[in-house]
Amino acid sequence: MLRKGALLFVAAMVLVTTLSLGPLLSLATTPPIRVTVNGALLTLDVPPVLQSGRVLVPFRAIFEALGATVNWDAATNVVSGYLGRQAVFLQLGSRTAWRNGPALQLDVAPTIIGGRTLVP
Repeated sequence: MLRKGALLFVAAMVLVTTLSLGPLLSLATTPPIRVTVNGALLTLDVPPVLQSGRVLVPFRAIFEALGATVNWDAATNVVSGYLGRQAVFLQLGSRTAWRNGPALQLDVAPTIIGGRTLVP
């Protein structure tokens, strides 16, 4: 009787351990998010992240890879990118962005991770 109880206990512990480790193991096997610009893989100092179903990418790295000028205004927490006559403005924590004037709504607000501004 004791052996049957011990066996049942061990089986239950294995089941609980497997169920609790399942989500962690699936995260470990998720491939990294890769960013390409004009067909070339971009090396990023802060990796993209998935937040609320949206991939956030480092603003500066991508815009500079496209040849744009990037500015950061610490007083207003606004990051901007300029390429020719195109201008983009995003404010940390705000889901409103501006492209050449008109406001656009984002589904996820820009944030700072690892000292870099990540944007959807």
